[in-house]
Amino acid sequence: MDLLLLPSLSNCCFPRLLPSNINASLVTSGSSVRVPRPFQCKAAISEIASHDPIVARRSANYQPSIWHHNYIESLTSEFVRFSIVKDETGQFKASLCHDIKGLLCLYEASFLLIEGESVLEEARDFATKELKRYINEGNKDSNLSTIVRHALELPFHWRMRRFEVRWFIDENRRKKDMNPMLLELAELDFNMVQAVHQEELKQMSRWWKSTCLGEKLSFARDRLIENFIWAVGMSWEPQFGYFRRTLTKINVLLTVIDDVYDVYGTLDELELFTDAVERYTFSNSLWLLSKCFSGQISVDLICRRQSGITARGDVPKSIQCYMKETGATEEEAREYVRSSIAATWKKMNEEGAASSPFSQTFTEIAKNLGRMAQFMYLYGDGHAKQNRESKDRVFSLCVHPIPPHRDEQE
Repeated sequence: MDLLLLPSLSNCCFPRLLPSNINASLVTSGSSVRVPRPFQCKAAISEIASHDPIVARRSANYQPSIWHHNYIESLTSEFVRFSIVKDETGQFKASLCHDIKGLLCLYEASFLLIEGESVLEEARDFATKELKRYINEGNKDSNLSTIVRHALELPFHWRMRRFEVRWFIDENRRKKDMNPMLLELAELDFNMVQAVHQEELKQMSRWWKSTCLGEKLSFARDRLIENFIWAVGMSWEPQFGYFRRTLTKINVLLTVIDDVYDVYGTLDELELFTDAVERYTFSNSLWLLSKCFSGQISVDLICRRQSGITARGDVPKSIQCYMKETGATEEEAREYVRSSIAATWKKMNEEGAASSPFSQTFTEIAKNLGRMAQFMYLYGDGHAKQNRESKDRVFSLCVHPIPPHRDEQE
């Protein structure tokens, strides 16, 4: 309350406010005695300012908006919710069946869907049915047929990025209407990156040989190259060499540990080993990428379910477990696993599109772990069994460069 009285000091008889030991006449006569000026509370000043006369403001005389809110909110478009590709009955137009490239684009785009996007699910079912019909009818365009079969086997969104680069380069070399300059640039880029990967693989080979673990632990899988492929699949860019080398080492050691549990150790030995691993601060390093990504569980589910489709035979896999628990046939169990993988990708798509504190590169690496699982187990257990398909893929990715197209023509 006392602060409200401060503005009134300027109207008071100032000599009355002076201390008794100061001569008021000295102050009023311009004496050198310095007395502080009266002061006012800022709150009171603002209150006084609020009573100032209204200042005249200029006006640009802008006209009101001609766009009424009712009109804006009533806008419609035939392009919304796939209306452009559907007829009056809500079915996909029959004319789309003749546009195979368009159907292929629709098919690939439908795998970016998230939970609840039923229109995209309808689009995927429709495109899948028509693309299969195109293959079964037999067509003269062998290049397009090959691309369609490749997409039906596994959509691009689920495939390992680096291997897809090699596959599409090889396929475009067979096209008559390919762009030779663009093809040459793609070949050069692939070979230069492959040279970087080869140097890294040689470094990893020297490291693994120096550990002697491959010789001493003969019961375990010696899979240096396969583990390096996992790292390449998660991040192939040349600038991430340290990441690939580190992840390769972790993967190699975890492969050995996996075989210790699944093949070699007794129950008593494994209990002691588990206790030792849990005390080791680096035990969870492999899962660092996926745990930091909010869709980590989804990545892990894809790895487990995809590997379950092609069991190694040493421990029960997803297929066998589902058959035992539900009494389903093997084909029913496989279909269930496939649908589970599709549902998991919906969750990953949603998480990937959501706001994240991590960079796009970081989250893409986490999703690439799921892609690598499908790549590695697509034709069987490519991590355990070194079959023809897995051997050919290693040669394509890390061993054989792409020969210049002009040399083949000559």
